[in-house]
Amino acid sequence: MAAAANGNLAAVKLLLAKGAKVNAVSPRQTQEINHRPAMFGGFTPLLLAATYGPPEVIKALLDAGADVNAAEARGMTPLMLALTSDRLSPETVKILVEHGAGARVKSQEGETALDWARKYGVASAIEALGGKPRPPLAAVPDRATMPDLRVAVERSVGLLEKTSAEFFVQGACYACHAQSAAHFAAGAARAKGIRIDEHAAGERQKQMTFTFASAGPGLIEARGAGDTARYILEALSRTGYPPDRVTDYLAAGIAAEQAEDGGWHGAGGIARTPLEDGDFSRTAMSIRALKTYGTPARAAETKERIAGAKQWLLHAAPLITEDWDMRLSGIAAAGGSEAELRKLAGPILALQRPDGGWAQRKELPSDAYATGMTLSALAESGIVRPETDNAYRKGVKFLLATQAADGSWHVASRAAKIQPYFESGFPYGHDQWISSMGTGWAANALALALQAPRDAE
Repeated sequence: MAAAANGNLAAVKLLLAKGAKVNAVSPRQTQEINHRPAMFGGFTPLLLAATYGPPEVIKALLDAGADVNAAEARGMTPLMLALTSDRLSPETVKILVEHGAGARVKSQEGETALDWARKYGVASAIEALGGKPRPPLAAVPDRATMPDLRVAVERSVGLLEKTSAEFFVQGACYACHAQSAAHFAAGAARAKGIRIDEHAAGERQKQMTFTFASAGPGLIEARGAGDTARYILEALSRTGYPPDRVTDYLAAGIAAEQAEDGGWHGAGGIARTPLEDGDFSRTAMSIRALKTYGTPARAAETKERIAGAKQWLLHAAPLITEDWDMRLSGIAAAGGSEAELRKLAGPILALQRPDGGWAQRKELPSDAYATGMTLSALAESGIVRPETDNAYRKGVKFLLATQAADGSWHVASRAAKIQPYFESGFPYGHDQWISSMGTGWAANALALALQAPRDAE
């Protein structure tokens, strides 16, 4: 199962040749998360390989007799899981369909593989499942007046502060799309003279740091910290949080996860798109985490790690907008030259839509998540001046035109749900968590376009 989840073809073939059970199933478990039942497990090697492949591993498992229509605890089949990542492979979809994968089978959420294909908009996958691709819908409403820039930021920050606190009460845990999103926005707003709820900010810091306080010894012993640690340090660094014992722990755990090729890569098997689905994001955030919180005694090692990560970012091939954004952001954090950064920014600027926004994928409409992240990367890398750059101003106009009256933006969810659903107070129902993160990035980008207060000039 581990070999399949990580796409290790040689290990998969060796294990099959030695008699490994191709249809072995991991235990199914019902786990209570804050008094709500959640189903986990029920995975086969094929189910774990389906999301990231590669196709050669999928074919090897099917040739060995893997059940193409096996379903894990959520009712997700290999074909569905193959369509839950921005790294989805049309070739994998084709192989599964040719081996009899059911395109109309429904998960426990009532969704089919075709429903999942439509979330990503990849024409070849939709057509392989008997559907017809649909053009992206226009994202910008016909709006006679738009909110003042400062007012727009204040609305977003206020909403994020309130709902991230409620999320912690309801979910009893830290979440990248709750506390980190609020911290992104609040930190940028504070820097431009907007008053934030300092008590709420302090509580968010406690919620983030306590998560790993007891796990420190294991992290020091080189056990991986995961994507959660990256988002925590990203949020803390954006608000000037000083190094302490917890950041030492997290930085050590992140350092231990770096691969030999210089990048940071997911553990394989399951995607949580888009927050936990991209190695460009993992690598860029890891660079910033080590640069800000790497311990002094490991300075030489940290410098070497960052240099290796920079080379990985420069040579890996971006697939989606977030990859381009995070490559620019990571190279900037690694000390890239102005010439390097301008070269990397060119393709990003070319992706801007006529409506002024950016889309997560070329097949999807512009949204606040992609636009906010892109504008933030361009500004924070020093490539553009938010107050005067034409492309940035167009992006700001898109965000102002699409912001709801409560300060939120609606972003459609494309993640296969793991945790049980609950209301955090953020709007948009089952789309609320990615909408919260999109709102955080959008508010961050808008705050960067504000004039700094005079006492900070």
